[in-house]
Amino acid sequence: MKHIELQRVAPADIEARSMELIGRELGERVFPAEQLPVIKRVIHTTADFEYADNLVFPPGGGGGRRGHTAGLHHRD
Repeated sequence: MKHIELQRVAPADIEARSMELIGRELGERVFPAEQLPVIKRVIHTTADFEYADNLVFPPGGGGGRRGHTAGLHHRD
């Protein structure tokens, strides 16, 4: 039987690593700076990279504050 050694990793470190991997997976694609954290958060939450192409931000939206992201829509 293979021995598995577990490590304690802080949740913030796991999240940071996840965001790094998501950024790498998005590759050379360019998003407005105020929308990128929202896009990454949605992908992190859903594990669905299609949101990078399908999120629709309201004019002036996407700044990461609740009031700005409340109008997000998924393009059908």
